[in-house]
Amino acid sequence: MSKEILTKLADAVVAMDNDRVKVASGLALAADLDPLAAIQDGLCQGMKQVGRLYASGAYFIPELVCCAETLDVGLGMLAPHVPGKSNRLKGRIVMGVVEGDTHDIGKNILAMLLKAEGYEVIDLGRDVPLGSFVDKALEQSADVIALTSLMTTTREGMATVIHGCHHRGGPERPKVVVGGAAITESFARRIGADGYAPDALAAVEMINQLIRPDKTSARKTESLLEYVGGAKHRMIMPWMSTIGLRLTGYELYEVYQSPEKQLEVARVMDREYDADFVYPMDYGKIFCDALNIPMMRPLHNFPSVVENPIKNEAILSAYKIPDPDKDGPMPAYMEGLRVLAQNFDKPMMLSVEGPFTLAMELAGATDFARAIIRKPDFVEKMLEFTVKTVLTYVRSAVTAGAKLIVISEPSAIMMSPQRFEQLVSPGLRRIYGGFDGWKALHICGDSTHLLTQLLDCGAECLSLDQLVDIPAIAPQIPPDVVICGNIDPLGVLMEKTPDEVRGVTLSHLRQMRQYPNYMLSFGCDCLPDTPLDNLKAVMETGHTPLSELWEGKVKTEG
Repeated sequence: MSKEILTKLADAVVAMDNDRVKVASGLALAADLDPLAAIQDGLCQGMKQVGRLYASGAYFIPELVCCAETLDVGLGMLAPHVPGKSNRLKGRIVMGVVEGDTHDIGKNILAMLLKAEGYEVIDLGRDVPLGSFVDKALEQSADVIALTSLMTTTREGMATVIHGCHHRGGPERPKVVVGGAAITESFARRIGADGYAPDALAAVEMINQLIRPDKTSARKTESLLEYVGGAKHRMIMPWMSTIGLRLTGYELYEVYQSPEKQLEVARVMDREYDADFVYPMDYGKIFCDALNIPMMRPLHNFPSVVENPIKNEAILSAYKIPDPDKDGPMPAYMEGLRVLAQNFDKPMMLSVEGPFTLAMELAGATDFARAIIRKPDFVEKMLEFTVKTVLTYVRSAVTAGAKLIVISEPSAIMMSPQRFEQLVSPGLRRIYGGFDGWKALHICGDSTHLLTQLLDCGAECLSLDQLVDIPAIAPQIPPDVVICGNIDPLGVLMEKTPDEVRGVTLSHLRQMRQYPNYMLSFGCDCLPDTPLDNLKAVMETGHTPLSELWEGKVKTEG
């Protein structure tokens, strides 16, 4: 069904049919198809076909204009449903027709194509004063200035813009690209442009290659396994974000509500512990806060639910899926993610409460456990609600810059393998299949009895509790699945000395040295008052070079 809808979207663009694209966009929304996928794999694929028709001479400018208009109609329906700011996926572009020229047909086509590609476009229009381009680009921290001109009498103004950009922008200046009927490749080289394209379709491809290659290409195709296996030491994914409150003196909700404080905490944590991921202050109860569920909110530890109001379908029907751009604490937290993504080169890790655990929070653990047997219809509707809630939020978080999404399902440990497959796995598969990023699952307790189900739910990384004997189960983990764990946050990090912590960590690393798909972590969140020296001990030991893990040993494994 999804493939059929994507084809309808693409075909409507090629056919220049606004009515058909409205119908196809409506079908995509009704089918709960990822709107970003509908744009990229439907509408944009149609424009790529249009490009081929244009290149072959089958389509000309009138057809290109109408196809772009049909594309814009589809974007108008689908883009508002993309969580977060989808136009920040690739970068920000300031564009316009240079001063003295009012011909904007090519510029308008390019603006629509760039929006469809996932760029934020600031269109200054036509006959734009030359100084305005650099002013706006620096004000908005743009990545690219795109200049167009149809008249040879106005094209020299492009050189003025480029000079101003070099003079005022410094080493981090925006790139300047040029195009239009009056522009040639040799002219673009002469005035020092960073790029040239003969038409709008070629300009999109050129900008894709030009803009932020270090941030858009390298990690886009790199898998989590490749990231984990590409270092000379074991990667470390720690669970200790509340420690940042001690290091900065902030209260928890201060950080949740302030992107600037999120950044300050992340920088302090990165400086003190040098983990292989940057991560914001965990906000596991953000869904409950957004739904106005009564909460206990300690100053320096994570919040907890104190009432579980959703007991039946009638009550559930009064709640709506929280919008990450609008509801409760979500917009400020999403902005914090964007700020972190813009300020760190390390991939961002984000822990998210899973749909089954969220359902338990909303209904109450005992009542929801009872409902699994007594009220299966209510359980089905509740899980449908929580899966959509989590997926909507995760898509927004990935758009904001999160790379590694860890779905935490502590409540699922109470399920039998059969119940897990029936009630937990479908929602996880749906969420993992609904976003583009690294996918991890964290389960508390001894989940050994669920190993088959965990490996079959769509996660590429399993983060396991200290109660799981990881060396014992490691031979059962496929080599393309990252296994993550599991220093005891209480018995080791809280209670031992720094030297003892080093010894436990080193022993754990040596036990797992033959498994390239292993990543060091804690069994769960460390306590807020964990000794700081113990955390430094585990982090420093965790970065022991792989070659040293074999010292004094005869390599007999594998």
